Amino acid sequence: MSEEDNMQSESPQNLRNRKKDREEDEDSTPTPAPTQPPSNKWKNAWTRFLFSIPMIGGFIVILWLGPFYVALLVVSLQVKSFHELMVIGHSKYSSLELPWYRVLNWYFLGVANYFFFGESLTSYFRNLFIGEYY
Repeated sequence: MSEEDNMQSESPQNLRNRKKDREEDEDSTPTPAPTQPPSNKWKNAWTRFLFSIPMIGGFIVILWLGPFYVALLVVSLQVKSFHELMVIGHSKYSSLELPWYRVLNWYFLGVANYFFFGESLTSYFRNLFIGEYY
């Protein structure tokens, strides 16, 4: 009788937590952490260091070239990131055979970029090609 009273007085959340604790105790076996040999760690660190120097140098050169090339870098990074997302999305939704799926998404990217960058780039090109006397 006391067990029934005890079970009724406990909240369902406490019962779930007890059940989880029991399951964790049964399934908990220590797994060793994966370790790499020291030579591979140093090789990976050296490779990352060597590739980071030209990347930082290229970024500094792009900054030195001016705002047009910075905007071009931003747009190219957006397009590449969007392409990766479209590859993932197409693999997920290819079974649905959605018409114009890729075209509409790329159109959205173009419209969004024109909305955010269009006016500033248009004024830059106007000054670059036509001159200050427009």
